[in-house]
Amino acid sequence: AIFIGSKLSWGAHPGVFLVNYADNYLLVGSSKANVDQAAVALRASIEALPGGHFSVKQDQTRHIEEGVTFLGHWLRQVEGHVRVEPTQANENAFYNRLIEGEAKVWSYTNGANAAAPDAVERATIALGDTWIYARSWLGAFEACDGIADLLPLVRDQLASALKPLG
Repeated sequence: AIFIGSKLSWGAHPGVFLVNYADNYLLVGSSKANVDQAAVALRASIEALPGGHFSVKQDQTRHIEEGVTFLGHWLRQVEGHVRVEPTQANENAFYNRLIEGEAKVWSYTNGANAAAPDAVERATIALGDTWIYARSWLGAFEACDGIADLLPLVRDQLASALKPLG
């Protein structure tokens, strides 16, 4: 999708800019009319791409005050400023994964698996996997408002999970 999308022949439109990643496109513009006009051109450009039949699957126009989702990000205008946050579903998945990781570590330090001969090794691996996931997720959403505040919280939570390992 990235290679084929690089062949997109879509010119600039006044008051509109295009954001894309692979086969995901977001048009942002100064007016609905400008975005609608640019969307017609973008749709035609996508459908003319070489290498097969391409079409627009989802086509929706929303005002930034209503909120717009794009690649797991929620963009909305609040008091004249654009706020960017992870969607609620992405945030829930993040916290659920942290809870699962912490539960795995706990099971090897205090729970039913604590007596296993490789309990410390498995707890360390579970902790490392959880930390890698958290860093990756936070990196994907680093441009979001308030995300920088989460890393120390995650670090502290995982450090407390590590204490039983000595």
